[in-house]
Amino acid sequence: MNRRRRGGRRGASLLELTFVILVVGILAAAAQPRYAAALARYRIDAAAERIAADLRYGSILARTTSRPVTVRFFSAGGASYRFDAVADPRQAGLVADPAEPSTWYSVDLTAEPYGVALSGSHVCTFDIHGMADRDQQITVGVGANTRTVSLRAGSDRVET
Repeated sequence: MNRRRRGGRRGASLLELTFVILVVGILAAAAQPRYAAALARYRIDAAAERIAADLRYGSILARTTSRPVTVRFFSAGGASYRFDAVADPRQAGLVADPAEPSTWYSVDLTAEPYGVALSGSHVCTFDIHGMADRDQQITVGVGANTRTVSLRAGSDRVET
C-alpha cells in the first residue's frame, strides 16, 4: 500500500492538517465541561479531607498536651481557618507566640490547590480529652458543588 505522490514528496497536505486540527478542537471543546467539573470535585474533596485531617489533628493535640485546642473558621473575606496559639506543624522549630496570631497554624482554602469557599463561620474547641464541645457542619464548595465535614459534640469523630 505504498502510494507515491507527485514529485516524490511525503507528508500531509494542508487539507489533511486542517482536518486533524478541526477534529482535535471539537474533542477538546466536548471534554472541557467534564474537565472543569472533575477539577471542581477534586478541589472540594481535597479541601474537605484537609479540614477533616486538621480537625483530627486538633483533637489529638488537645489530648496529648492536656489543654483545650480551638479551631476558628472564617468565611468573610475568603475561606480560611486557624488553630489558636498552635504552631504550624509543617515548619519545624516554629514556636507559636500566644500574643501573635501570625505565628499560629492557619490554612487558606482560597489558595491552590483548593480554591473553595466556606459557608458560615465556625469555632470548634476540643477539651483536654480531645472531645468537641458542640456539633459542627462545615461546608466547602465550588459553584453548585458542595461537601460537608461533620464533627459531633462529645466525640473526637470527624466525618466527611
